[in-house]
Amino acid sequence: LFSLFLMALLCPADIPATIAGARRFVARIPWRRCSPYGATVATGVALFAARTWWFTGVFSLLYGTSLKNNDTGLRLRTIATAAPWQKIGHSLSSLIWMNEPPHPDPRALFVAAGVCAAAVALCQVPRLRQLPLALVIVTLGGCASAFLVHTHNYPGRMSIHVVPFAVAAVVLAVDRLTSSRTAITTGVKTPVTA
Repeated sequence: LFSLFLMALLCPADIPATIAGARRFVARIPWRRCSPYGATVATGVALFAARTWWFTGVFSLLYGTSLKNNDTGLRLRTIATAAPWQKIGHSLSSLIWMNEPPHPDPRALFVAAGVCAAAVALCQVPRLRQLPLALVIVTLGGCASAFLVHTHNYPGRMSIHVVPFAVAAVVLAVDRLTSSRTAITTGVKTPVTA
């Protein structure tokens, strides 16, 4: 699932996570570069399912996995029930705090803050919506699997793909939030857009 969100990195870094920025990117999606990437992901998925078929006789991505034990249960018919959302909350907490059972950990503070900054940017909060659209999409896309499945591993194992993007998001968020103060204290005019 995360591999699909990586296509957002084709978005130029100067496009902010504003609604206008998203429209601008969608209007000029580089289809010539997206198509080979999408085809490569689709081929990899098909080959993995074919490998499962070769050894088990079942053409599937998930046959023989621990999905039945780790499924959050989120489906269209269960979206309004509490049970899947409790599992999703546990799964997201575990992913963001990088430990199991999930609990706040100082070592994961930058990851948690980065995911929060990306979510707030997506909500169009002034200043933070100036974070790069690609970074916001990839950071939140790294958390998407937690809505469907939760795995119990050693600390950080299932979070490693989110770490660099979340840390970059929090560093840029701090820069955006402190940029006007820096301009005042240094006397240098810095354009700040809200």
